[in-house]
Amino acid sequence: MIKSIKEAIKDPVGTIKRIYRWLELFDERLERHHTFMLASGIAFNILLYLLPVFLILVLTIRLMFGEQGILKAIQDVILEFLPPTENTYSLINLLSEEVEKLVEFASVFGIISGVMLLWLSSILISSFRSALNTIFNLKSRHIFILYRFKDMFLILVLTFLILLYSYIVPFINQIIDLISSSSPEIFTGFISTALSSLLSLVTSFLLIYFIYRWVPNQRIPRKPRIFATVTTVLMIEVSRHLFAWYISSVSNYGKFYGTYAVVVSIAIWVYYSSLIILLSAELGKYIYDNKWNKKHLSEDIVEDNLPI
Repeated sequence: MIKSIKEAIKDPVGTIKRIYRWLELFDERLERHHTFMLASGIAFNILLYLLPVFLILVLTIRLMFGEQGILKAIQDVILEFLPPTENTYSLINLLSEEVEKLVEFASVFGIISGVMLLWLSSILISSFRSALNTIFNLKSRHIFILYRFKDMFLILVLTFLILLYSYIVPFINQIIDLISSSSPEIFTGFISTALSSLLSLVTSFLLIYFIYRWVPNQRIPRKPRIFATVTTVLMIEVSRHLFAWYISSVSNYGKFYGTYAVVVSIAIWVYYSSLIILLSAELGKYIYDNKWNKKHLSEDIVEDNLPI
């Protein structure tokens, strides 16, 4: 590392040229894999997936905590995954009104959402699998029907983890409040913020790692898998705050879209999140091929070979 820094200082022009060439090759890689188009497909399928998950969430939480528990859990989960903007809070208020209507027919909607979830599972997981297989150059080892069953199983596991998280969040928040209240007043806000941020990072890490580890046809090597997971978590966390600032300070979706501004904001954020996941995978694979695994370069990635 120190040697590379010294070489860069001695030859700044050459360093700039190498960086430019690196970015050029990385951009060509994105174009060759149609990364931006793959991200849009994943984002669309995520939006389809959210509806049945929301209905199942309403049904299960109603059975365990009652109507007030539903509203609190929904608020906690939404604020965990979406930027804390005015549109997000408008969405929470809108969902709170709709939940009151859904509670009356929760059982019927739960059955319908369960069937929808199984049907949509193959679409969402398949879109992730296709993208990651393309990025990491992975081949299919089994017939397609086995992957369809795997998709259904993975989506059920993913849904279970999301529901489990929605149940745990209220208890964790109570623990955080208890720790904060028992701490000196000067550290109360800092401890509460630090613990909440840590919870958010750990949750995001487990969710993203689940995608990189179990969704592709073959196991992704450990180094690019960990690198892509950590990069995704950090980029999404930073992007949440940047996007929240952009929505609240720069853009004015409400002026053009009116009451549909919240839908537009969510759609854009879901696309950004999907793109971050794929860009992190592309970066992890690119560095792995050129730095961590130079001795095992395949013909498919020779054109991307560039010292880093």
